[in-house]
Amino acid sequence: MAAPSANWKTFVANRVSKIQSSTQRDNWHHVKSDDNPADLLSRGMTLKWLIASNLWWKVPKWLGMQEEEWPITATTEFS
Repeated sequence: MAAPSANWKTFVANRVSKIQSSTQRDNWHHVKSDDNPADLLSRGMTLKWLIASNLWWKVPKWLGMQEEEWPITATTEFS
């Protein structure tokens, strides 16, 4: 089960609550950090490196495949 939205501060909690109420858990998949452009800036990436980053400008190749062909990753359950 996904973590309750009440675990976060109000701004994040409201968004998490909205996402949890408008989607189904079966539609969520884990994306490894190496394939996730959202993680780039949290790693302290410089603008120069961001401009040159293929991950930032292009999606991971597996996203262009049929979902059945996506890499299998471990799922973490939140309580």
